[in-house]
Amino acid sequence: MRRAVVEGVVYREGIIGAASRHCIDWDGTQAHGWNMTSYENFMNRFFADLAIHSPGQEIHYKPAQLEQTYHVPEIDIRECLPQWAHQGLIQLRAWDGHTSRHWNEWPDLDSFFFNQTDAGNVRVTLLAAGREHVELLKKNYRK
Repeated sequence: MRRAVVEGVVYREGIIGAASRHCIDWDGTQAHGWNMTSYENFMNRFFADLAIHSPGQEIHYKPAQLEQTYHVPEIDIRECLPQWAHQGLIQLRAWDGHTSRHWNEWPDLDSFFFNQTDAGNVRVTLLAAGREHVELLKKNYRK
């Protein structure tokens, strides 16, 4: 079984890239002998960072902040986050001035991500399926 080490975490081949097809499109980057994209690295690091917080805790981010932290273009972040929310890995919401609404309750993704009522913040919560993804990564790290 081949493995890769990315920022100190060992990943078994096949465990990386549980995200949507778009977010795992192989781009030829090398990670100790096999391919891993910046999008897979983004997903795994982002979920691991979310998992540090208490289950159910909502964390506020600006897409530009995520771009700087994870080195993924903001436009791609605005595509990946709703995909992961649709897959049930994360909960994605923003304040509309009256209530916190899910990403798919907004008129469109631009009004969600460029909202003026929450200063452009999006609220992310790692759901059970996302926590399971992180647990599998940790489990494979120990092997």
